[in-house]
Amino acid sequence: MTSRLLIIDEIIELAPVLEGMARTIGRHSPELAAQIRRAWPRVACNAGESLRRMGRKTTNRLDDAMGEAREVHTALRYAAACGFVEGAEPVIDQVDKVTATLYKLAHKPRA
Repeated sequence: MTSRLLIIDEIIELAPVLEGMARTIGRHSPELAAQIRRAWPRVACNAGESLRRMGRKTTNRLDDAMGEAREVHTALRYAAACGFVEGAEPVIDQVDKVTATLYKLAHKPRA
């Protein structure tokens, strides 16, 4: 349970960073910014919901959170490639770390 609690903290700590980046991206692409704003809260909510689930429902929620995190990861890469935002690499790396942790939690071997 501790790993799941820590990942929730990391997700929430990234929220204001991503909001700031979405604001900057939104000057160039409001649709891309809106996608980031929709996806990251779903990462948090699905990961949080997994804390109270058991079995396959836990895996499903973590998989959903992981998919949303991948969406944000790709949106940030796209925005950086188009020059909509600078200095995105550290944030992209943090989102990638969250995605990897969600994967590990969803697919860890059952005892």
